[in-house]
Amino acid sequence: MTVVSDFTAILSGNSWWGNSVSGASLPGRPAFVSFSFDTTISAAELASSDTQAFKNSLRPFTEDEKAVARAALQQWAAASGLVFLEVPAGLGDIRFTTADFSTDPKYAIYSGFGYYPNVSINYDYDNQIGGDVFVQYGRVAIGLMLHEIGHAIGFKHPFDGDPTLTPSLDDKSQTVMSYTGTQPTHLGPLDLQAVAYLYNGPGTGGSQDSAWQWTGYATLIQVGTGGNDIFRGFNTGDVISGAAGDDVAMLNDGNDQMFGGLGNDSIHGDAGNDLLSGDDGNDTLFGDAGNDALRGGAGADVLYGGDGLDVIDAGSGNDVVYGGAGDDTLTGGDGNDVLQGDAGTDFFNFSAPRAAYSISIYGGTTVVVDGVDGTDTVYSGEYLNFADGNYAVGGLVANTLFSPVDPSGPATNDLLYGGAGNDTLAGGAGADVLVGLAGNDTAYGGTSNDYFYGGDGNDVFSGGAGVDVLVAGNGNDVAYGGDDQDYLYGGAGNDVLVGGGGVDVLLGETGDDYLYGGDGGDYFYGDVGNDTGFGGGGNNIFVMAAGNDVATGEDGQDYFYMGDGDDIMYGGAGVDVLLGEAGNDTFDGGAGTDYLFLGPGGNDKVLFNANSGVDVVNDFEVANDLIALQGTMLTSFDQVLAATTDYGSFSIVTADANTAIWLIGVNKSQLLATDFTFS
Repeated sequence: MTVVSDFTAILSGNSWWGNSVSGASLPGRPAFVSFSFDTTISAAELASSDTQAFKNSLRPFTEDEKAVARAALQQWAAASGLVFLEVPAGLGDIRFTTADFSTDPKYAIYSGFGYYPNVSINYDYDNQIGGDVFVQYGRVAIGLMLHEIGHAIGFKHPFDGDPTLTPSLDDKSQTVMSYTGTQPTHLGPLDLQAVAYLYNGPGTGGSQDSAWQWTGYATLIQVGTGGNDIFRGFNTGDVISGAAGDDVAMLNDGNDQMFGGLGNDSIHGDAGNDLLSGDDGNDTLFGDAGNDALRGGAGADVLYGGDGLDVIDAGSGNDVVYGGAGDDTLTGGDGNDVLQGDAGTDFFNFSAPRAAYSISIYGGTTVVVDGVDGTDTVYSGEYLNFADGNYAVGGLVANTLFSPVDPSGPATNDLLYGGAGNDTLAGGAGADVLVGLAGNDTAYGGTSNDYFYGGDGNDVFSGGAGVDVLVAGNGNDVAYGGDDQDYLYGGAGNDVLVGGGGVDVLLGETGDDYLYGGDGGDYFYGDVGNDTGFGGGGNNIFVMAAGNDVATGEDGQDYFYMGDGDDIMYGGAGVDVLLGEAGNDTFDGGAGTDYLFLGPGGNDKVLFNANSGVDVVNDFEVANDLIALQGTMLTSFDQVLAATTDYGSFSIVTADANTAIWLIGVNKSQLLATDFTFS
């Protein structure tokens, strides 16, 4: 047994980064950790070996008890790179509950019990009871909460395990993890050293990202550093841009979006309907449970759809794709790909007409398709979709041509194929698959969860009620999601995508697209082209690739990540975050307190009027960027200087009691008359 006199005596070997890369817990890495005060018994607790009487005794924290827990969390956060974010009941990494400990012998001697985090990033492992904290009725106090939260972030008792702490230091005055001494009200010196070692020092911001934003109880947004980043997701939903580098992400439950950027990325979607894009590099994507959309991008990628109705586009390169359980749609793209459908009715897309390919069959189930896209090998597939028709794999005979599927669809009326020509498909009730293929097609989904694939031509889709997936394909298409949460993919061409009610995901892809979210907090991805996004009501997230894009948030807390190009952003009412990247961008935060990141280079413009509220402007380059004051009380540069006050490394221009501009990294003496216009 090793005896030490330093903080290593309370390191358990666990953390919220778990066994992330090399098999050992990663020290010095900041982390976002969510917490919740549970009101019902979690699934993990229901499945545990705890007595039924203990489970029946679980009760929520009172408001006073919640205040004590929050104060304890704040102490740990203030000493480290931890950022604790409160989420709705049942969704936290750390979940707080009180109980009657006398109802279970293994708890009876304790006042509280906190579980270690017990996660592994690379292997997508997250023990759901890990991090949970149970407290005996009436025992919630600051000292006890500091102790149990210590367990929940990875610290052990100093007298347990190996190493142990020298007995003269095993006291609560040294560490709240001790059992000896007077009940503490603050962290001890060993706690401060240990948490800074494990999660980095104070002020390091939750993760190694370059920017982040928490949208209340909804979504955690993170932007990578350009290095090899590791991201953890939340149960409530994530939007992550990895940027360059070999990134690793475990996104957790929730409807998540991640764009890997350059580098060889490994992304686990976990449960939820996720949008995962590897972008350039040799990426590995796991959709896991849920109806996921996976895009490999350039490089030799490996894509796993997992359970659910998945849409997978491998992109260019020699890729390997596994559809997993469910009715999946797989596109290999350019390169020699291996595509395996697995369980369910699966569709395989090819870009050219049937005549552009030679087809060989082996063993009745393995199909090799050789043509303009490369040589693809298809396993366990039901249908091959070409530009001019759809073919059933089960009807193939080796070395012979085969006939398209009957356009009327199978007898179940759940699979409808238009074939070549201008077709009208109506799904009606039930979960339908509608495939238009070539021609200018019109398709109506009906009242359930439907899947649409348009193929070539200028198509019009209407999802109707239910959670629908609409893949427009090539052409100038129009897609209406309808009510509920829908997934709309424009494909090549100048498309119009309308989400309608619910939380929608709109992916414009190649072309100059118009994306309208409608009601609900929606997710927009513009991809290549000059795109226009309009959020409507709710908290919206815009991620636009290169191009001259326009995005309007309207009401709600909106997030804009615009990419390169000359972009225009309108935040609307609410607390908005606008990130511009390279190019000559225009920023209008709208009413409320907004955070503007102008990005590197370019001649950017900030629009500010009497109703703008407070704009916090980052990356402002004197002599290059411009602030356009419109209808404010400031009508000259002299008035601007008189209204400007320095606060350390930044300055504040106060237009009136309700409106001000914070210039981060810019002092009053640096400002030039050419930095402002007045109207």
